[in-house]
Amino acid sequence: MGRKILELRPCTAPSIPIYTAIIYSWCGTSAPSDAVFQIETITSGATPSLALSDSSGRVIYGFGINGGLVDGLPRVVGART
Repeated sequence: MGRKILELRPCTAPSIPIYTAIIYSWCGTSAPSDAVFQIETITSGATPSLALSDSSGRVIYGFGINGGLVDGLPRVVGART
C-alpha cells in the first residue's frame, strides 16, 4: 500500500488527458511548528493547492489560489483545519 502520486483521467477530447500530480515533502523551517510534511496537488486546468500535515497525517493547514475579487487578481487563501 502506498501513496497516490499521479492520476490520469480521460477527457471529452481524447488527445487531452486530465492529470493530477501529488507531491509529498517534508516541511522546512519556515513552516508552522506543528507541521511535519506538506502535500502539493497540481491538476491540469486548475490552480495548485498545498496542505500541511502534522505527525499523525492530519491536515492542519490548507492553502489555495482563488480568482480574486472585483480586480480579478489571484489571491492566496488559507485555512487552519
